[in-house]
Amino acid sequence: MKKYLSLVLAFCMVFTLCICGTGAEAAAEKQKIVVAFNDASDTGENGFTYKWIKAAADKFSNDQYEIVIQDEPVSDGDFTTKMHLQLSDASTAPDVVLYDGFQLQSDISAGYFISLDELAANWDGWNNGFISEHTKGIGTGIDGVLYGIPAFTDTRCLWINKDIFEQAGLGADWQPTTWAELMDGLTTVKDKTGVIPIYLPSSEGEGEKTTMQGFLMYYYGTGERLLDEATGKWNINTQGLYDTLALYHDIYANGLGMPEAEILDSHARNTATDYFQAGEMASYQYGTWYASKFLPQNSPWEGFEDIIKPVKIPMQNGGGFISLSGGSCLAISTACECPEAAFEFITMLFTDVDSYVDYLIGGGNLSVVPSASENEKYVSEFPFLDEAIEYLAFSYYRPANENYASVSSFIATAVEKAVTGSAEDALAYYNQAVINLVGADNVTDGGYLK
Repeated sequence: MKKYLSLVLAFCMVFTLCICGTGAEAAAEKQKIVVAFNDASDTGENGFTYKWIKAAADKFSNDQYEIVIQDEPVSDGDFTTKMHLQLSDASTAPDVVLYDGFQLQSDISAGYFISLDELAANWDGWNNGFISEHTKGIGTGIDGVLYGIPAFTDTRCLWINKDIFEQAGLGADWQPTTWAELMDGLTTVKDKTGVIPIYLPSSEGEGEKTTMQGFLMYYYGTGERLLDEATGKWNINTQGLYDTLALYHDIYANGLGMPEAEILDSHARNTATDYFQAGEMASYQYGTWYASKFLPQNSPWEGFEDIIKPVKIPMQNGGGFISLSGGSCLAISTACECPEAAFEFITMLFTDVDSYVDYLIGGGNLSVVPSASENEKYVSEFPFLDEAIEYLAFSYYRPANENYASVSSFIATAVEKAVTGSAEDALAYYNQAVINLVGADNVTDGGYLK
């Protein structure tokens, strides 16, 4: 009997230990929420985006959830390709993606992201003005459904080296009001100083940078638009498209840009920055965030605030100025098993204003939280913040259309064809490429090329 009782007690002890062990393991098993972003500069844990996400993750992680940061040190194009592959498979898809707004549209049509309408409706920050109304379109699909919470926005301009423009006799306050004045100014710089007048992204390899940083800035300055939002049709074969492609051709045909071998190289941006810093290039067309590159925590350029300044891009024939705005957003994948928790984490990214401001300053990005724009550090350390915000008044967003990413690639190819060949051939290529993509019934032909 004693032996039997001993066996029973021993069994009970083992059974109890097993239950306790299983419970401990279960308690330790947190549900992971994977957050993916592109760390193109390969800065890892020292990067401003990583630090922003990590600060929120430390506050959010609890007994139930754990934030796992997936930073990808790849190019923008490679990040997009990798996300497409991961998102197409529920076993590899991250839960939250910090994504460029224009790439989001094609992935929406592929069914990779969930609607955030209901979740946002229950978030006071979405409804009480905490998030700027102006930026909400960054993450909204063509169907009018919200798929991404905006992380930041931006504007674009032409950066000039004031000293070089002084040497050319144009003055540090040079501001062209038409394309003709712009071209005259660049020509004067070339003739009077001998330095390269302008860096303008102009290759197929630069992809969206060619489209967004330059082409759309000038094309929208003609008064035309890529897409008729009312009809959903793409505009092709127009005077404005031709004029914009001809502008690119003229810049390089007249020796106002970088040598062809350099501008078509995949490292053109870096080469141009080297020229710009060395005083061997007069102007650099890019986003208003470009100056943040030279902050002490990034790639320091001592005294850059006194050397360079932003200049507005003029409308073709005067009458105002033009800018394009982009930005990234935070989207939740359809593979996410805890969308409510993932959305709660997204909202936490904006509640720590100091951390969010550090993120904005590091990338030179504009806040989507109006109250953050009053933060003392943001105001004092963001280079040329007033100008960047001013340009929002005449800035436009890219079309919210699932075909935009493909059309953008056609534009980049057409620009390169204009640089290396003719504007006519470039336009003919673009016209046919768009028709092949969307069909003849979904374009409006402007009749420029007969």
